[in-house]
Amino acid sequence: MISLPFRVNSSFRKHVTHPITIPRGIVEYHKVDRITAGAISMKLVFPNGGVIPAKICSGQAGFGEYRQNSIA
Repeated sequence: MISLPFRVNSSFRKHVTHPITIPRGIVEYHKVDRITAGAISMKLVFPNGGVIPAKICSGQAGFGEYRQNSIA
């Protein structure tokens, strides 16, 4: 399991399908890749017990590689 200190703000509540970037400084991407290898779907579990189906997306941007949770 990967645990992230993500604060749900009004923007996320308004656009819940917007992906959540996994901060490289908190979780090393090779660990994300190892945990999610072969996974077709995942779940985002919030501290209040809420669960949302999700998947991990990866790619390259101007600042380098990234990993994001994308709402399924």
